[in-house]
Amino acid sequence: MVEVDILQLKITELEAKNLSLRELLAQISADRLKKYKSEFLIANLSQNLVENIQTGIIVHGADTKILFANPAAAKFLGMMQSELAGKDSSDPNWNFYHGDGRLMPLEDFPVNRILREKQVLTNYAMGLYRPETNDFVWALINAYPELDKTGIITRIIVTFIDITDLKQTEIALRESEKRYTSLASELEATRNFLQNVIDHLPVAVFVKDGRNEHFGEMLLWNRTSEKMFGITAQDAIGKTIYDHLPKEQADYICQKDLEVFASGLLEDIPEELIDSHSLGSIILHTVKIPLYDCNDHPQYLLCFAEDITERKKAEKALRESEERFRQMAENIHEIFWMIDADFTRFIYVNPAYEKISGCSCESLYEHPQSFINAIHEEDRVKVLTIYQQYLQTGWSLEYRLVQPNGEVKWLFERAVPIRNLSGEIQSIVGIGQDITDRKSSEEQLIYQAFHDSLTGLPNRTLFTDRLEMVLKKSKRIAEHRFAILFIDLDRFKVINDSLGHLVGDRLLIKISQILEKSVRSFDTVARLGGDEFTILLDDIDNSHEAIEVAERIHARLQSEIEIDGNKILTSASIGIVFGSHDYETASELLRDADIAMYRAKDQGRACYEIFDHTMYDLLLSRLQLENELRKAITHEEFLVYYEPIVCLKTMNLCGFEALIRWQHPTRGLVAAGDFIPICEETGMVVALGKWVLQTACHQIQLWLSAYPSLKLTINVNFSGKQLKDPQIISTIDEILQTTGISPTCLNLEITETILIENTEIAVKVFQQLRARHIQLSLDDFGTGFSSLSYLQRFPVNIIKIDRSFISQIHSGDRNIEIVKAIIALAHAMNIKVIAEGIEQREQITQLQAWDCDFAQGYYFARSLSAEAASDLLERAAQSAVFS
Repeated sequence: MVEVDILQLKITELEAKNLSLRELLAQISADRLKKYKSEFLIANLSQNLVENIQTGIIVHGADTKILFANPAAAKFLGMMQSELAGKDSSDPNWNFYHGDGRLMPLEDFPVNRILREKQVLTNYAMGLYRPETNDFVWALINAYPELDKTGIITRIIVTFIDITDLKQTEIALRESEKRYTSLASELEATRNFLQNVIDHLPVAVFVKDGRNEHFGEMLLWNRTSEKMFGITAQDAIGKTIYDHLPKEQADYICQKDLEVFASGLLEDIPEELIDSHSLGSIILHTVKIPLYDCNDHPQYLLCFAEDITERKKAEKALRESEERFRQMAENIHEIFWMIDADFTRFIYVNPAYEKISGCSCESLYEHPQSFINAIHEEDRVKVLTIYQQYLQTGWSLEYRLVQPNGEVKWLFERAVPIRNLSGEIQSIVGIGQDITDRKSSEEQLIYQAFHDSLTGLPNRTLFTDRLEMVLKKSKRIAEHRFAILFIDLDRFKVINDSLGHLVGDRLLIKISQILEKSVRSFDTVARLGGDEFTILLDDIDNSHEAIEVAERIHARLQSEIEIDGNKILTSASIGIVFGSHDYETASELLRDADIAMYRAKDQGRACYEIFDHTMYDLLLSRLQLENELRKAITHEEFLVYYEPIVCLKTMNLCGFEALIRWQHPTRGLVAAGDFIPICEETGMVVALGKWVLQTACHQIQLWLSAYPSLKLTINVNFSGKQLKDPQIISTIDEILQTTGISPTCLNLEITETILIENTEIAVKVFQQLRARHIQLSLDDFGTGFSSLSYLQRFPVNIIKIDRSFISQIHSGDRNIEIVKAIIALAHAMNIKVIAEGIEQREQITQLQAWDCDFAQGYYFARSLSAEAASDLLERAAQSAVFS
């Protein structure tokens, strides 16, 4: 039983504990329920607050995506709440703007700034452009980050309020301020403008006070008033006329002012005499306008005054002038006339008409048409047409009058219409000047402008004009043929320089006469200048006609022309070009005729050449080569090669001739003969020759230092252009000094042709060179003319027999005798001889037998580079390499 009791007791205790536990649980549940209800109430209130508050709230994740946005935020952003969830707030498509209106870059977006700076963003104004509604909204932003325990941002909460209305009000206020400022500025500008206009009006403008207590006091006084009355605005404003004018005059003006207010009408005073203290008496044209207040009481008197003193003086002067004009018109040499607008009655014509026209003034008054009848019949229609066309504006023209005795007078006439106040023409006034003498002078000037003053032939201008006309005619008429002859006298410069310019001019006149006799009367012979002539053969049947003219000219030039006892033989190079439809301008025809003429010169002169297009192509090629040469000089593309010169007595090497070569970038090594002629014509040879001389002298000095046992000289070719260079002697001196070469080692070679064309200059230069002990060689001896006379005149040390003689010394007695004679003559004059073009051993043997001094040619060696020449010298220093 005890166990049962114990068990029952335990059960009772357990039940009691269970009841206590249930009560405790119930109490706990009640507390929790109360707490949960409170929390739910708070959550519900918070939810309602977030959903209904006007403040926008957006919660972003650390990845900048939107976790939550309340309705106010969605409305501001112009989107649905559901659309915002998960949207990236760093999307560059958001059109955010700074508070000052600048577009906000992505890095300045609020969320990006907080992620970057981890700082709270407070009261930051920014704007948003909403493209869906095409409008701007503005908000004031507050944002802060939520951090975890490690300091890492977990969320970013952004709140903002819509300040769009405030911003728009602010903008509107600024615009209003701008408009107000602009309006105030415009009003100030308008006031200044009006004041400026008033100040610059050509009439005096002043305003007087019309009120009783201040009557007559000056309120406005413009600059013209200051100048007119001699009173400054400072002295005038606030004062009356009594302060500046005599009392009697001031009383009079004051009374008139009262009368104006009394009448209420504008008063116009055509003449008003004012006596001022400072300026004396002046005459004014015054206008006074009374102005009243709203009660019709006098308020202001607006006055305008114009100083007409000078006008009145001018009117008087005009009357006097009219009298003087009448007297002048009666005595001038020009015709002065006045006729009515219908040209039916002369109102006035002065006596000069009688002298110029040969008719009386009375006849003109009686028969006005006689003036028209006196106009030259070739000019009459032109004059009448101009009268009709320019009646309203006036005219200027030239025409001829024929006197009753048949004498023709040129008249320059100017006329203008005279109109009445209605603008209608009431008369015509004109003046006619006798320009007969001037016309004669003009015709002479025109002739001189289009003709050569020496020969009287048409000049380049007239020739070109006629050629253009013929070219146009050939374009219209396909069968029309014509030709151009371009003529240049051969060696005219030699004749001009040797016989004098006067003889040269007379020769040109003779040539022009020969040319005119060689063509038809309607062909054109012209002198372009110097010794260049052109002929235009118009309307020819075939090309043979032009060739016949060229041959006729050559035939006539074969006869001697005698001038002042001088019998002159000359010839001409003629270029012929035939007109074709390919030509567009006269200059193209002249160009091609000129090209053909130069081809004739290249063919030996005293002949003609007909132009073909290969000539033009060659000219273009030549121009290209010229341009390449200029670049070559700049880029130093040239080399000097050295041709050995051998002493025939010892067969030792005794020197070199320096020969230039062009290392062309694409064509390789170019010989001098292919480019030196172009250098000569263009003048480039001066710079090129200096370079060759400098290089050759430097090289020979190196060799002389390396091989002192060898007595070496260097021969350098000398051009005509170098000969004419005024600096040539100083250039040679400078090169000799810088290279250190002895002048006796330098031998300058020059051709006979250069001596002939530059005789006087050559004599002077050669004398200076010989004074410096520089050796001089006459190159290509025997190929020119007058060689013996030049040997006597010039201080030549060496002559070089041309290769054309040397190559033939084995073929006949004549060549042998010529070469022997040259050597003997040279030795007789103490001149050394070099034979050029040695190619065979037999030639050396023959020349040695004739006692020739030196030789050069391919037998010994071709021209060598500096390196190859150095190798040759190395061998020559040890033995006679050519023995």
